[in-house]
Amino acid sequence: MKKELLTESEVNEIISSTEDVALINTADQRLVFEGDYTEGHKMRLGPEEFEVDRTGYVMAARAAGIPQTYADKCPDSLINQNLNYWYGEGGLSAEKSFLRKGNKVVGVGNKMEKLVSNRKLLDVVSSVVDNVKGYHYCSNDLWYTTASVVSDKSFEAISDDILFGGIQLQSSILQKKPIEVSAYIYRQVCSNGACSSHELFKWSRKNSSVAIEDWIHTAAVQAYKSLDAEFNRIKLMTNVGIKGHASEYISSLLRNAGLSKGTEEEILQEVVNSGATSVYDVYNAISKVATHSKIFENNFISGRSLQMVAGRVSRHCEVCPTCHHIVR
Repeated sequence: MKKELLTESEVNEIISSTEDVALINTADQRLVFEGDYTEGHKMRLGPEEFEVDRTGYVMAARAAGIPQTYADKCPDSLINQNLNYWYGEGGLSAEKSFLRKGNKVVGVGNKMEKLVSNRKLLDVVSSVVDNVKGYHYCSNDLWYTTASVVSDKSFEAISDDILFGGIQLQSSILQKKPIEVSAYIYRQVCSNGACSSHELFKWSRKNSSVAIEDWIHTAAVQAYKSLDAEFNRIKLMTNVGIKGHASEYISSLLRNAGLSKGTEEEILQEVVNSGATSVYDVYNAISKVATHSKIFENNFISGRSLQMVAGRVSRHCEVCPTCHHIVR
C-alpha cells in the first residue's frame, strides 16, 4: 500500500476496478450450478450461462450456509447439488443477489435493488473539499471500500508538525459494512491517518428516504465543517503531559478497545520508541501503527478501526495525577 498521498488518477484506478460490476436479474428463473474447479464452474440462468470464478463460487456456497473449509474439501459435484437445491427449491435465489463482471459471476450478497457506485460517492465527497491536496488510505474491492480525501486545510500541532484535514468514506458493494463518512486527519511528517470519532455519520439503508448521493453530500459537508473543532481537540492533546507514565496511560486507554494482543504490543512499543511525553504522542503512535503496520497491510477494515481508536484519544485528555490512567 502506498502510504503517502495518492493522486486523483491513482485513486480512480483503484476505485474503477469495481465500477463495471452489475447485478444479474434472477427473477422467475431457475439457477443451476455445473462444472468443477479444474474445468471451471458455471451457472445457468434460463437460457443464459455465466462463468463463476472461485471467489464467486465460494461466496455462493457460504451464502447457502456451506462453510468454505467444507467447500474446499468436498467434491464440487456434491457442492453443486447443494447449491442447486438451496437456490432452487430452497428459495435462496429470492434472498440473494449475484454480481457479474462481463459474463463472469464474481460475488453474491444479500438482495439488492441496485448497486452503489463508489466512484460517484467519492466524487461527491471530493466536491465538498475546497482544494483537494490528495487522497490517502484507499482500498477497494467488492467487500470493502475506503478512501480519504485530504484538503489543504491545515494547522501546526507542534513546531514543524503539520496536520491536514479531510473526509473519509467507507462503503461496501456487497453491503458487508455500512456506508460511513467521517472527518479525517492526515499527518504530513509520517503519512499517518486518523478518523474523528466526534463527527461520524452512518447511512441507514433500511430507514432513509433520502437519495444516497444527497445524504453523502450532507454528511461530508458536516464532517468538513467540523475540522476546526477537531484541530482544537488535537491541540489540547499536545498540552496534556504523560512523561514517564505513558505506559500506564495507554494501558488504561486500550483496556476496552477490543484490540488483539499483537496490536496492543506494537502500539506500546511505538509509544516507547517515540519517547511519548504527551497524549498527542500517543495519538500519533496509534495512528502510525494503524497506517503503517504489517498487521494491517492487507486488512483495511481493521486498520480503519484502529484509526478510529486513534481518533477517540481526544476524548480522553483528562489524566489522573495519581495513577496516570484516563479519567472516565
